[in-house]
Amino acid sequence: MCAMTFKIIGDPKPELLIDPGHGGKDPGASGNGIIEKLLTLAISLYQYNRFKELGVRVALTRDSDVTLDSNARALLVKNSGAKYCISNHINAAASASAAGVETIHSIHNNGKLATALMQAIADAGQLKRSRPVFSKPNTSGGDYYYMHRLTGNASTVIVEYGFCSNPADAARLLANWQAYAESVVKAYCLFVGHKYTPPAGMTQPPVTPPTTQPAQPLAPAAPVSDQVNIHVNGKLLDQKGTLKNGVTTVPVRAVAEALGAKVTWDAATRTVNIDK
Repeated sequence: MCAMTFKIIGDPKPELLIDPGHGGKDPGASGNGIIEKLLTLAISLYQYNRFKELGVRVALTRDSDVTLDSNARALLVKNSGAKYCISNHINAAASASAAGVETIHSIHNNGKLATALMQAIADAGQLKRSRPVFSKPNTSGGDYYYMHRLTGNASTVIVEYGFCSNPADAARLLANWQAYAESVVKAYCLFVGHKYTPPAGMTQPPVTPPTTQPAQPLAPAAPVSDQVNIHVNGKLLDQKGTLKNGVTTVPVRAVAEALGAKVTWDAATRTVNIDK
């Protein structure tokens, strides 16, 4: 039986590779309405589309819920030729009090990009860990994390957006993950000197303090090939719809709010209410 061969998705010669952590048989961390592999995919697909809009040569290690073991993932990064890699993750801890963003860089890296990404997410409203930027060696003096140790010349930053094991942090993540994702896009562009413009109709990423814990886990994001653009009254929305088997599905909240309606969710009856 032949081993499955994986290829990066997007620009064949990227300057930036985005890695949605975990996937497929490896769900990563979970709790409080979050499954890591799904939220990292949603964040990564959002960033991928934004970077493309901005003219950055970008690619993904995966664009759907597929299994990538550590060797296959690291090899994709190493062989991509990308100068930078952002590996997206959601944290978890035994203590429910652990919260906030942290970024991890190679022991052979000065950590400046890691610091810029961390600060951008914090500026978008997320808490900081007590040690929000760090590197970690193994017992042999090399990098502890394989995404640093096995990815060749790519400068990889592991981004942990927050803790799904903390109810308040999980609520912040589910309410504001697009704002955090956009802040990373902006910080990367500023770091490498690439022109940045905010999404249409947005001067800065929105930050909405959560008031209640989300009732549902985040749904899987669609592969790039299944995504469709949505225009409401001539305005392009940041969110994408999906086209599958001839049926187009659109995000209710994004479309309704673009039309000036209010959307609420009734968890007891599993009902979406749209009021104009």
